[in-house]
Amino acid sequence: MLLIICFIITLIPIITIGFGIKLTRNVGNGMNEQKLRELLSVNIKRFRNRRGWSQAKLAEKLDISTNFLSDIETTKGWVSPLTLVKLAAALNVEVYELFKQENSISGDLKDVVNKLAQDLTTVLTESVEYTRKQYTEENKTKKKQRPPKR
Repeated sequence: MLLIICFIITLIPIITIGFGIKLTRNVGNGMNEQKLRELLSVNIKRFRNRRGWSQAKLAEKLDISTNFLSDIETTKGWVSPLTLVKLAAALNVEVYELFKQENSISGDLKDVVNKLAQDLTTVLTESVEYTRKQYTEENKTKKKQRPPKR
């Protein structure tokens, strides 16, 4: 089923050119080929960078040239269904995720979690420091109030 969908995606530009339809024409939801290319480009870069891979490393895993991967990531090139499936497998994502718009609330979930962890660490550190100071001052006050030993 997945290969059929990928095959149809690949045929759309060929069919539209054959019937003389402009490729920049919207396809119902405001999406056109250029927007799809941009979305694919952004997602490939995002998933590749998340793994710390260079273009050369991903290209090697896909058995394509670095120049071709660069063309895909700069929206100059387009992928075949087979390359699309290989891309998804190499990046450990589903094919649809390569065309999914990123959540507008935040960039990466990892960034959000890291920020929350930093904020939590700051708050906990400040709380511990405040409690330590209060305890220290309380002990000093108690020592001053004690009657001298006989």
